[in-house]
Amino acid sequence: MTRAMLDRQDEAVADYDAAIGLDPDDGWALGHRGMSHRMSGRYEQALADLDRAVEITPDDSWPLTSRGLLHRLLGHHDAALADLTRALTLEPDNAWSHYESAVVLHALRNPDRDGHLTRVVELLTPEAAEETPDPADVGNLLLAHCLWDRREAAERHLARFLGTSPPPGQLHELLPGPAQSAPAGPGGWALDLGVLPHRRGGPRGARLATSS
Repeated sequence: MTRAMLDRQDEAVADYDAAIGLDPDDGWALGHRGMSHRMSGRYEQALADLDRAVEITPDDSWPLTSRGLLHRLLGHHDAALADLTRALTLEPDNAWSHYESAVVLHALRNPDRDGHLTRVVELLTPEAAEETPDPADVGNLLLAHCLWDRREAAERHLARFLGTSPPPGQLHELLPGPAQSAPAGPGGWALDLGVLPHRRGGPRGARLATSS
């Protein structure tokens, strides 16, 4: 898991391989190996691992949401929504599942998107007294406001996210490369990755930019 957070995905896969070699039914290791494969653009291997993880742990929302994300990247919108709906049935207050649902519905131009984005913001907006925000929560708030075309809020959460000094793997998860393109905001702007060195040094140059 540490290697994955450092964005050393091939090394992470080797660790997960060892764990699965000891226990072929280790749903946690299978799910996380699937995530590392996805982060490396190996979607077929990722899907095989996540299928097995869901089979082993059918009542866990995490592998379902992770597989839903992968189906979205593959353009399988119906399969993505099926996984995400099931994940939310298991865990109604899972902000990640709500966000991924919103992304799929956005692609489908479905107005139900806004209900999921509203819930993401409700679940992840921190208490005023919170001093050390979770980088993943701040990152998901940033993505939600990007998708919602709320640029001022997105800029604010981008600054907060970078202020948490997220590890490279978390940065890669939030700011994906070409193999994992994230949607731009409805106004045609998106996170500009060109100034970043390649979820979880030097990310201070990130910005919101108008996409061409």
